[in-house]
Amino acid sequence: MVFYIKMFLVSLILTIAIETPLALLFKVRGKSLLIVVLVNVLTNPVVVYLVHFLDISFPLVLIPEAGAVLAEGGIYFLFNKKESFEFKRPFMISLVLNTVSFCFGLIIDMIT
Repeated sequence: MVFYIKMFLVSLILTIAIETPLALLFKVRGKSLLIVVLVNVLTNPVVVYLVHFLDISFPLVLIPEAGAVLAEGGIYFLFNKKESFEFKRPFMISLVLNTVSFCFGLIIDMIT
């Protein structure tokens, strides 16, 4: 049980550590940057569960990843309608952030 909790936490921490600085490159700041973190808290455990516990391998792993891109992009889009949030091109941001963190995950899986 401890192994699985550690796996979820490590995955979430690495995802946030990768995607948050990348979001800054898209000029995501303040409350919007917090949304990036919170959205990952929601979507990352679902993707990790589907991939690891259901033992999904490539290329099927792209299905939950695509779901995360769409869900996160949709949430950014909804927040974009509020005046205090700025997500220019929310689906592009989601695609880039998720692609980079996914690639890092592949590299980590190959070296461990």
